[in-house]
Amino acid sequence: MLILATWNFARFRYVTKTFDLIEYQGILDCLTKTLSPLDGRKLMDSDLKEHRAPIVQAFDKLACIEGIRFTGAAKILHLMHPLFFVMWDRFISGQYPKREYLKLDIVQSGFWPYRKFVCSGDGYYDFLEVCQTRFQGLVSPDPCRSLAKCIDEFNFTTITFPIAKAMRKLPDAG
Repeated sequence: MLILATWNFARFRYVTKTFDLIEYQGILDCLTKTLSPLDGRKLMDSDLKEHRAPIVQAFDKLACIEGIRFTGAAKILHLMHPLFFVMWDRFISGQYPKREYLKLDIVQSGFWPYRKFVCSGDGYYDFLEVCQTRFQGLVSPDPCRSLAKCIDEFNFTTITFPIAKAMRKLPDAG
């Protein structure tokens, strides 16, 4: 609950009084079983197609909960399987105007093509496929962080922060 309240504050703050913690725990218990084939698996070493159904199901179950939705679902999945699931947000999933993405160095270089992913389990699965393709062969430079977490940090610094800064005029980081 603390992680939802801090890591997903923008959405969770509206449901703190009505959030059904017992239902949430039941869903997590169910998903722990559903996702058990991913225990210890790394995104880059896995056959995503083999795990498509449980990935889509898990994301959709979490995303339909008010206070969690799409960004929170990816964060919870990452916490459950930090070697496998990459976090995303509305910026990374392409939910803002296309013109903002076309300005990004990462898009202009051709490394990350502009794409608006559907906010659903299917869209999240497609996002994982893109991550697996784009970052194949890389390893985390830090043994304390999974490659999935490094990809998240890369996406944040190359997609989320520049677009948020341009749209909201955020101060420079650091």
